[in-house]
Amino acid sequence: MLHASPNIASGIEVIDPADIGTPADIAALALFLASDAARFVSGAELVADGGRIGRL
Repeated sequence: MLHASPNIASGIEVIDPADIGTPADIAALALFLASDAARFVSGAELVADGGRIGRL
């Protein structure tokens, strides 16, 4: 599970366990990218982490 990863062990204390993303969150991003609403999105790196990188 995500909590067991040593790569995030140093930042785990700032992540609310109730705020862990779900597969549905990633699916929503994938659906957006596959939709006409994303027709002008190209060559972008989208980080789907719920804003965690900015809080670490």
